[in-house]
Amino acid sequence: MKNLFKTEKEAIRWVDMNIPIMITPKRVCKYKFTYPFSSIHAHKEIVNQLGKQLFKYQQKQNKQIKNK
Repeated sequence: MKNLFKTEKEAIRWVDMNIPIMITPKRVCKYKFTYPFSSIHAHKEIVNQLGKQLFKYQQKQNKQIKNK
């Protein structure tokens, strides 16, 4: 399996670029789009955690393939 990300920072950046920052609300409301997170800090924390876990998962999968 080829590495998708060479570093943890690349994985975090990929997650950041692929998480929506604006969504259409389910119910009728004042605004057409809304921010899906409670704050910018919450968005950064989620992106960092997902990126780190994605990179760890990639490393784990590569080790399993090499051991077979």
